[in-house]
Amino acid sequence: MVTNANRAKRNTAVVAVTIIIVMGIAAFFYIRGKSQKLAKEELLTLREKITLGDSKEKVKRTINEAQTSRLEYLFLGDNKSQRWVIKTPLEFGATNWVMLVEFSNSNVSAVRIRTEDSDKIKPTDALADKENKPN
Repeated sequence: MVTNANRAKRNTAVVAVTIIIVMGIAAFFYIRGKSQKLAKEELLTLREKITLGDSKEKVKRTINEAQTSRLEYLFLGDNKSQRWVIKTPLEFGATNWVMLVEFSNSNVSAVRIRTEDSDKIKPTDALADKENKPN
């Protein structure tokens, strides 16, 4: 037989577990959001250190010296590639940022920040593109 006292205890336990789960989910999203913000700041700082005309070797040194712990580096084809990609951690909806470092004759010709979803979508908080203008 279920008494009112037992029912009240069960209801209290359900409410307590629900509150703990909701707080855990909120904490996860708060920490994840803070980490994403720091990663984007690291990406913008790194972008400022890379200048047009830098050699691939200089860009590698700049990246190694930056000691950015939250970014992922993709040296596609290493020295053969004309585009290197540096990414922030994955976000829901592929809204994480990527920095595209483009090379021409082994020197930086453009630095662009885009979303993971498309190299055409520029995040609103991103800085202006760095690129050599055609004559």
